[in-house]
Amino acid sequence: MFWTNNLSILFNNNNYLKFFPNAEMTTVEKLNSIFRLSIYLGIALVLSSNNYKFFFLPIVIGVLTYVINNNYLTKVDTFFQKYNDERTKPTFNNPFMNPNLITDERTRQPACKPTEDIKEEIEDKFNTNLYRDVGDVYNKSHGQLNFHTVPSTTIPNEQTKFANWLYKTGPTCKERTLDCTTQW
Repeated sequence: MFWTNNLSILFNNNNYLKFFPNAEMTTVEKLNSIFRLSIYLGIALVLSSNNYKFFFLPIVIGVLTYVINNNYLTKVDTFFQKYNDERTKPTFNNPFMNPNLITDERTRQPACKPTEDIKEEIEDKFNTNLYRDVGDVYNKSHGQLNFHTVPSTTIPNEQTKFANWLYKTGPTCKERTLDCTTQW
């Protein structure tokens, strides 16, 4: 939940200690932690320098995080929704959207990108009619670890495109030494 929806999210549930963004956080949590850091930094700078102009730091950072949340994140979400509308969706018979080289057509669309909605849909389709143990707290004993989406979900695979991306690096210093010299 973003801080404009509920301001107490910044300091509830030991969130006051999470003021540095890291890779394990979602984008909204990162924006909240940046705003939390700006509040801490603003208070520390005001107390250390007795200059009240530093109170504007959290206000400016708050406006920036609000703009990023409202404009940038909605564009990214709508982009992935439009992108995934044209792709192969999870089904009950094929929850991981893997291609079947024998029965699928060559014009089959690639699998969807793994957004949170798609991950939940995969989980729902996979867990249908699956009997689980009551003691399986972490949802690990039913063998889902054996199943995954294959790296190439197109028929035929994009081997040439991958090889070009991997090996065509352009001119380097070894081929053309003029690219590496400094201009005086």
